[in-house]
Amino acid sequence: MKFNGKKFLEVGYHLENFSKEEEYQRSAIGRYYYAAFLMARDFYEKNLNRKLPRHESHKKLIKHFKKSKREEKIIIGKKLEILRTSRNDADYINRYINMEDVEKSR
Repeated sequence: MKFNGKKFLEVGYHLENFSKEEEYQRSAIGRYYYAAFLMARDFYEKNLNRKLPRHESHKKLIKHFKKSKREEKIIIGKKLEILRTSRNDADYINRYINMEDVEKSR
């Protein structure tokens, strides 16, 4: 059975509200991104009837949506790109993550 990416939203909310410690907030950002990524991936695979390639799947999925002719798909691609950058910052960049960063990722 395929994992429902929306469940990561619940985990993100839990982490965000469980503690205001930075490590929980950083982890919440990651869960919010992966919820969006998995839902977008499932949409891609269902509508195109093909699997998203595993190599550089995040970049490829974002590019797919951003190059669409449909405005709503372009918006999804742009939002995924912003969320991915936030997730990368939360995981790899040594700077303070504040509540605004978390709120933008929800």
